[in-house]
Amino acid sequence: MQSVNHLLNANQIDLSIHVACLLKNENQKLKIVSEIYNSHIHLIDEPLNNEFIEIYHQAKALYFISNNQPESAIDHLIKANCLEKAHEIILDLIPLFFIKQNFSLIKTWLNYPQLENVLNHNSKIFKLFIDKLDGLNVDAEIQKCLQNLSSANMPKLHFACIVKINQSMQSEFKTVSQKIKSIRDSTSE
Repeated sequence: MQSVNHLLNANQIDLSIHVACLLKNENQKLKIVSEIYNSHIHLIDEPLNNEFIEIYHQAKALYFISNNQPESAIDHLIKANCLEKAHEIILDLIPLFFIKQNFSLIKTWLNYPQLENVLNHNSKIFKLFIDKLDGLNVDAEIQKCLQNLSSANMPKLHFACIVKINQSMQSEFKTVSQKIKSIRDSTSE
């Protein structure tokens, strides 16, 4: 932290971001990078030195996330060709967006052609799962995907999927109940 402050005082913004991105504590890294961007954004340009380009893009993504703009973070990383980092953030964000039922955004992320080669086994399982959920039918394929997610040790994602299935089943049950009630009402008259 002292080294970051020293570099900031010396107006070495790019270097300070580089050092901040090397911090092991993710929360501290996010906080420091966000502070650097908020107070020095007018001085930050994409660095010419290749060594700092990936760090710069990661720092900018962290800045977007800390300002509650995860979509911008992922778009920025994909455009900058930082695909591994983009994929890592997508996997962290999927459960949150899934429970919020923002399926279209998740599908957009998982269908980026640039990400095809970095999608791992878990994200491929989820991609299949989200495609199957489009029709909201809890069929054998969805059950198979759920079992795969369970065995892939992704508890957050597994839980999010179960929540969604329960929501869709409840809404289907309500629709059926309403139809039965309307039939009863019409026959009783």
